[in-house]
Amino acid sequence: MDEVDELKERLSRMKRKGDMESVIAMLQTMSSLMPPSEDFAISLGKRGQHEYLLDRGGPLLVTMTQEEYLPFLTGNQRRIRYDQIPEDVIRSVMSRPREVLDQLRDIYVEQSKRENVSSKLDRLVAIIMEFV
Repeated sequence: MDEVDELKERLSRMKRKGDMESVIAMLQTMSSLMPPSEDFAISLGKRGQHEYLLDRGGPLLVTMTQEEYLPFLTGNQRRIRYDQIPEDVIRSVMSRPREVLDQLRDIYVEQSKRENVSSKLDRLVAIIMEFV
């Protein structure tokens, strides 16, 4: 079973079970589907000045702060474990899987400009249409 088939299976399990573990398993599969590039990440959700992202290496926590007296933003990022993603962010992903899948599709559309990924893109679009 390849990664796209695994995503399909994990999405159906997530819809059936609706628990944290099934959402995390789906996110792990999505991470493995990401192109090998630092240019792409999926936004899972924001909490105040923190944004939770998913890239090929797993989840990231990005913190944005505005510099005092200057109109600049400073960003810090650090790698976190899947179990460190807040429960409300996980529930948000579970309630809106279409948004997360659409971001993955958009990444593949961009990647298709660099290399031929049309078969994965076609299968991903079919999964989006089927499950959401």
